[in-house]
Amino acid sequence: QAPIRPASVISKSRLPDASHTYAPPPKPWTKQRMTLGNLLSTDSIIPEMQATERYAAIAELVNLLVSHGQIAEADRDAVLAALRAREETMSTGIGFGIAIPHASSERVTKVVAAFGRSSGGIEFEALDNALVKFVVLFVVPKDQFQTHLRTLAAIAKFLNDRSVRERLAEAPHERHREDDQDHPDDGASQDGIPNSGSAKGIIVHLAQHDIERTENDDGIGDV
Repeated sequence: QAPIRPASVISKSRLPDASHTYAPPPKPWTKQRMTLGNLLSTDSIIPEMQATERYAAIAELVNLLVSHGQIAEADRDAVLAALRAREETMSTGIGFGIAIPHASSERVTKVVAAFGRSSGGIEFEALDNALVKFVVLFVVPKDQFQTHLRTLAAIAKFLNDRSVRERLAEAPHERHREDDQDHPDDGASQDGIPNSGSAKGIIVHLAQHDIERTENDDGIGDV
């Protein structure tokens, strides 16, 4: 058996080069936050929907996305079919006046979403049998399961707040010139959300505010 040599005689060539700087191990992958503010703009919002039943409401929101180029005209029917197929398994009316129709489709390359409000209510066969006042529709690319779940969770979290639903319900359809004259600075409430403005503006502000309010959350809790 070969004798064990003391450390003092080990060849320097076998020792690590002290001058070499080793890169730290890569950090674990951090998932991108998914919130309603990432998905909606004023172009993807209908302050007062015309539809009174769920499939007409879904078509109305898809048509909005088509009109703004987020879904190709040629892909409209395929996207509608995917949304209808999901809806036929169980209504996406989750209660409290909320519906979140959603589907995955190979006809989109990124998440697309639209928001609709109905003051009169939409028959959606919701779980609590109540009429739906707020509809958030979204479509994710095929086979992006985690993105699908995160988007659904973010939307549900946003609308789960009763104060958010109340603000959305009370927002006027349009800003009137009288409002601009009476409130030139568009005063804000204590929570930082503007008190005046159109429903579109209120929705976008609320979505952005939700991002700030849940800055330390993972975007999925409370669902």
